Amino acid sequence: IQAKMLELHNILLQLEEERLREQSNLDNLTKAFDEPSESKPAIQKMKLVGMYKTCLNNTEIEMDLMQKALGLLNEIQTVRFSSVASKAAEKCKDTINKSNLMDMIVIYGQSLPLWVGESEEPAPPLCGAMQPDPEYIAKVGDLVAACVKMEEDSSKSTWILAEVTGFDSDKNEYTIYDIDEREKPESVIESGKIIPLPLWRAHPTENPEAIFPKNSYVLALYPQTTCFYPAVVSQSPEKPEDSYSLMFEDSSYTGGYSPPNEIC
Repeated sequence: IQAKMLELHNILLQLEEERLREQSNLDNLTKAFDEPSESKPAIQKMKLVGMYKTCLNNTEIEMDLMQKALGLLNEIQTVRFSSVASKAAEKCKDTINKSNLMDMIVIYGQSLPLWVGESEEPAPPLCGAMQPDPEYIAKVGDLVAACVKMEEDSSKSTWILAEVTGFDSDKNEYTIYDIDEREKPESVIESGKIIPLPLWRAHPTENPEAIFPKNSYVLALYPQTTCFYPAVVSQSPEKPEDSYSLMFEDSSYTGGYSPPNEIC
């Protein structure tokens, strides 16, 4: 992780240099555009076009650096979240109490990298509300929502937060790790009973197609649990850093829904 942090640091330094260079070029372009010129119109036009292309090239370099930085952030986040399966293998899962686990889950959701694409580029699969490709196979270490039978009543099922630890392509089955189960955390489940979780956050104004609109029905982690429950979107995010406001199905409340909860 130290090497990735150093690489990220260097990219951010390059990004700042490009930003300053771009700002200077934009200032010069604005000044050249506004000031009257004694040159012939054709010559002035060629000069402005050349300056515009320089600014456009600088912007493309900045975009490339941002994409690299976001990719590194995603990798660092995955490492820092720490594979629960690895912790179990090291026999140290017992050192993680419930409160720590809930904090880790919240931090993981809040630190998902923001998708930044080219101008008018659509959001990719697994960005916000965008569904995965039909042939998508979750990778080892990915977090998923998994539909498993309830221990107290095997005729009923519940959706849990789990980590993928393996995939059998012949049987089309995943091996998953229930991150909140200590006795028998690992199980095998058919691929149709898992939902890959988003890999990126979506920008509400740049990629509105990747935002769940108000009144959408969704499956979301209930606060302070590792289980997913049906909910209705009462308020969608308006800015990249905003959360969703969700009302969970709950028969204990009048109307059958809980008060709004802020969910990443």
